[in-house]
Amino acid sequence: MTTYIDQNHDDITRLLANLRNMVQQFPEEQKDDVLMDLDDLESDLKIPEKQDPNRFGKRLKRLLAAGTAAGTIASGAATFSGDVKEFTDNVVELTQKLGIPVELVQPSR
Repeated sequence: MTTYIDQNHDDITRLLANLRNMVQQFPEEQKDDVLMDLDDLESDLKIPEKQDPNRFGKRLKRLLAAGTAAGTIASGAATFSGDVKEFTDNVVELTQKLGIPVELVQPSR
């Protein structure tokens, strides 16, 4: 886990900053929750004992769900819909940079 974080530190930092910026466009009902999830993820990244793929997977899954829910709440406003896609794309890229198996962030069926 630490190897992925060290190797991809700049990309991870960039993606987290992008996600924080995009969250500002989210509906108020979700913005605080998503920012807390991002804070928790960033905190976990700094503490080796908390660098667990399952833990990261749960946090990333919540971020993906929040992005989808934000798009639903916005009722498809064209500019916001594009932001939601970019948000979810950034979460997926972050998943890859952290070396998290995609199965851990996919919604349960």
